[in-house]
Amino acid sequence: MKTKKKLEAYSFVHVKTLTGPKALDELEGNERAQLMASLAAEMDASFKKPSDYFRHLAKELGETPDTQFLEKWSVLSGKKPAFDFWYYPASDDGSFHIAGVVQPHLPLIQGGVEADDEKLAAELQKAFDDRPEVDDDD
Repeated sequence: MKTKKKLEAYSFVHVKTLTGPKALDELEGNERAQLMASLAAEMDASFKKPSDYFRHLAKELGETPDTQFLEKWSVLSGKKPAFDFWYYPASDDGSFHIAGVVQPHLPLIQGGVEADDEKLAAELQKAFDDRPEVDDDD
């Protein structure tokens, strides 16, 4: 008789907070590619460089680009990275990417995980809601 192995719960680990246009434009390689793909999905628009997002957001909010920020998280399944997650606190939106993959896999829209797989959506939603608070020093 086979026994089902219980999946370990997802957990969020803060990787970094990026504040201001310069921080975004300094991203390289896979991180930069993921962010650009995530922004294209998030905004349904394309930007020439990552900092264009903060300039667009600042204009929309009547603020300055230097005060805009976003967060990158690693979503673990047990101890293994399952997803890279880009989070946009200003809109409570984000993009889940299978760890290391450039194209977004699932969106977070106004704080809710959107997925055809309801179990996966519920598990990621619980982990998102339970994620640790980010210290300003992180």
